[in-house]
Amino acid sequence: MNNLTKEQMEILFEVSKNLNLAEDISSVVEKSLDWIIKFLQVERAIFVKYLIDENDFTIISARNLKKETISDLHLFSSGILREIVKSKKPLLHHDIQSDPHFSQYESIQIHQIKSILGVPIFQSENLWGVILVDSHKNRINFTEDNLFFLEFFGSLISLALNKIIQIQNLKDEYEILSNRLGAIDEIPEIVGVSQKTKDLSRMIHKVAKTDATVLITGESGVGKELVANAIHKLSNRNTKPFIAQFCGSIPDSLLESELFGYKRGAFTGANTDKKGLFEIANEGTFFLDEIADI
Repeated sequence: MNNLTKEQMEILFEVSKNLNLAEDISSVVEKSLDWIIKFLQVERAIFVKYLIDENDFTIISARNLKKETISDLHLFSSGILREIVKSKKPLLHHDIQSDPHFSQYESIQIHQIKSILGVPIFQSENLWGVILVDSHKNRINFTEDNLFFLEFFGSLISLALNKIIQIQNLKDEYEILSNRLGAIDEIPEIVGVSQKTKDLSRMIHKVAKTDATVLITGESGVGKELVANAIHKLSNRNTKPFIAQFCGSIPDSLLESELFGYKRGAFTGANTDKKGLFEIANEGTFFLDEIADI
């Protein structure tokens, strides 16, 4: 039975800590591959996702001994990757050049690959991708024990992958439900049952989720401030200030100081510091009513 060394356990422990915190699989795999390369003393390592519908691969992360990112999938053996996908089993080969079955692959000859370790990665029992390390120099660390270590590493990746995909699915479901609610949810302050009012409600729900600047147009009295206030209340900024300023009431000479404030002594009569409305509304929402009057 294979046993993990203390060094292997320490690496896997660090990997598991990082994976538990990861929200995006690619963000942590890069560092993990660097650890694998250093420990196994290999030249390169790659983690690919298998695109079953296209029968092809896409790189999640690929690294070399110098901690450089490799972006060209063709630098690795697609034949070996397909062998692992086909068998759904780990693959260890000390001298792949001497094996007639593998040495026929063009990529094996071009890149002079001598040794490989590869493990499949599963997500909910379905093959999701492959981790492959290879070397054209040192073969001393291509052992059954290190294959077991790589399998263990792959299992951690699989667990993290399941968690990340489940979280992403929940986020997607939340977005779908939010959009549906936005389409039917009425905004109490805005009265109306017409299709135009429903479209407006849907748009308010949609833009409220963002920090985008919104231009609200319409004749005087149609409720532009009600729309601005609704966007604020439905946003993540709703615990912060909502400031509404009628721009037509600000004289041109006071506009700059009213909006941006001033420091004491900036001009005659500036006896104290004054915060501008933009600063007061910081992290909240600032509604500039009739901004065209400026």
